Amino acid sequence: MELNIAICDDEVQNILQIGSYIDTYKIEYDHNLKVSAYNFPQSLLDAYIKPGMFHILFLSVEMPDMSGLELAKQIRQLPDRKVKIIFTSNYSEYMQYSFIVQAFDYLKNPISYEQFRDIMNRLIDEFREDTFSRLLVRNGEISELIDYSDILYFETIKNKRNRLRLVLRQDERIIMGTISEYEAVLKDNAFFLPHRSYLVNLRHVHYIAKNRIILDNKTSLPLSRKHESEMKKLFTKQILHIRQRG
Repeated sequence: MELNIAICDDEVQNILQIGSYIDTYKIEYDHNLKVSAYNFPQSLLDAYIKPGMFHILFLSVEMPDMSGLELAKQIRQLPDRKVKIIFTSNYSEYMQYSFIVQAFDYLKNPISYEQFRDIMNRLIDEFREDTFSRLLVRNGEISELIDYSDILYFETIKNKRNRLRLVLRQDERIIMGTISEYEAVLKDNAFFLPHRSYLVNLRHVHYIAKNRIILDNKTSLPLSRKHESEMKKLFTKQILHIRQRG
């Protein structure tokens, strides 16, 4: 599994310790874990260019200028509500406050490798469960898990090989891959290819017009004559599925 991890602690020794634990864990369990380290909370915030760029955060509670708890609040307000936050502290008294920012866990220093391994195993289990309803996308060195329900459609970018425009409910991404690759992954999860340049999420199709698909955000996408009949069948099936669930 590939995960991006950030460590923020003003004590270099603590960063080195967690970093060494990550190296050991990578070898022991053969996971691709990428680590970024920050000595100051503001440095992490400056690097946090968009939600989803990190999967796991190890944050020290006691830091000058900004506590780990305040740092976590700002990260949640980005908003990044899905990143897993683990607090580290020399004291147990702050533990009760960690629940305000939906922390995954709270570790009191000194941290043993056994404690770290237990945390990581639980995190990996959660990420594996998430992959059933979330899609892993990549853009260069950045990997991100995105809920299927947030995806509107994928679009081929002309003259840019192996790059797609991923349009979400709130924003969009430029990601690596091809339409055919994502169609193979998502065809059993209510995604359909109405046109060779688009892969659409049937959950967000509002209605079908002549040669067009209209999404619930009023976006209009092309529908090829070749795929029109199958598109209508799948759309009807999706509506029935939604009604049955409701």
